[in-house]
Amino acid sequence: LWRCNIGITERNPLERIKEQIDKNKGNYIVPLLVCTTEDHALESYVHGVLKKHKRQLTDEGRNEDFQTCPSEVADIVFKSPHFEGKKIGFWPKDQKW
Repeated sequence: LWRCNIGITERNPLERIKEQIDKNKGNYIVPLLVCTTEDHALESYVHGVLKKHKRQLTDEGRNEDFQTCPSEVADIVFKSPHFEGKKIGFWPKDQKW
């Protein structure tokens, strides 16, 4: 487990990721990117599950840092009511990683 920032953006997620990488001087790994039309609900659900398990690193303000790992977050997402019946896909299709 390690410190993971779990949040949403209203902007292009790749631009937001780049902004955070630049801010943290390249010390940033993005192992999981979830694109959904239910972003706020899914984020609240994931945060709620992790808070229930006392994984939030601090409760000051709108803190999105949790002691977790990508596979645990993916498991929470896939089991959430906001994911039920949906398919896994890639976004954007023409993005070169």
